[in-house]
Amino acid sequence: MTTGNQPFSEAEYDTFLDELAPFLKLGETLNAAIEDAGLRKHRTALYAKYGLKDGFADKIDTFMAYPGKIANNILVRRLIQTEEKVKQGLPVTEEEMKNVRFIAEKHRSSQPYFVNRTETVSARPIQEVLDELDTLDDVAEQIEKEAISQNNTPTNLDQPQA
Repeated sequence: MTTGNQPFSEAEYDTFLDELAPFLKLGETLNAAIEDAGLRKHRTALYAKYGLKDGFADKIDTFMAYPGKIANNILVRRLIQTEEKVKQGLPVTEEEMKNVRFIAEKHRSSQPYFVNRTETVSARPIQEVLDELDTLDDVAEQIEKEAISQNNTPTNLDQPQA
């Protein structure tokens, strides 16, 4: 293998991937996998290659996603077993229901059915509200003036009329 600033061949990057794969599949970060695989002197080159977002980066991302994929497979298999029990009218344990709830709440495929809705309210700036209230006071004052001028009798619009 080459060292220093010389570029590595694709075959050498494939060898690096083979050395990194066991650590990445254990859920380690790329940095930790580089350390554990003994590739510390190639860290800069490995990160540069990973930054290209090519097939090398895709393979690293796939390896790093491995624990999540396994967990997903296990949970979905448990969900299918629970569904079979429900179809057969068999009792379901609290643990099985916890798995169902977890998938309903967290799994992206459940979002159309069990999405956590968050209401968002857009608030107007307080000055805008205060300006509007001032305008309403002006309008009320104008209406009162017009009513007085039309009737030629002063009335207090705030007091109930008898």
